[in-house]
Amino acid sequence: MKRLLVGLLLAVAVVLAVGYFAANRDQGADQEQILAVIERGRRAVERKSLSEAMSCISKDYSDSTGLNRDRLGLLARRAFQSSSRYEVVVDAPTIRVAGDEAVAETYAAVASVDAGTREEKFSGEVILSLRRENSRRFLIFPVREWKITAIEGIGEIADIDFQ
Repeated sequence: MKRLLVGLLLAVAVVLAVGYFAANRDQGADQEQILAVIERGRRAVERKSLSEAMSCISKDYSDSTGLNRDRLGLLARRAFQSSSRYEVVVDAPTIRVAGDEAVAETYAAVASVDAGTREEKFSGEVILSLRRENSRRFLIFPVREWKITAIEGIGEIADIDFQ
């Protein structure tokens, strides 16, 4: 019985150690991490995955049009309810990093495709403001990851008809 308890504790310790190292492994340079956030957001929109899309957005999101994170989430939910699928194109961004803050400038386009008909919903230059924030990986391990704090250049996103 004692041997079983020691074995179980050892197994738990090994799992926690592996989880910790997996959560804190080197994820590349800041620019690579920012590119990964942008790509994850692009894929999330194409998949209509609200949780994945919102995982890229800071809790402190606020842009010049007055949108905050909650309102942005509501708009995304409404857009993702459309029967159309989305195609998202994001050009390679120009990224400037200053400590825990960054700005990524890029061209982006979003189109809806329904029954073979493609309709462009948005295209233009976009400026993403990002900040490295404390987060958790696997719900346990503390990490620092980049989150989008503002998106400029999309105008009044609330006025875009995603239906």
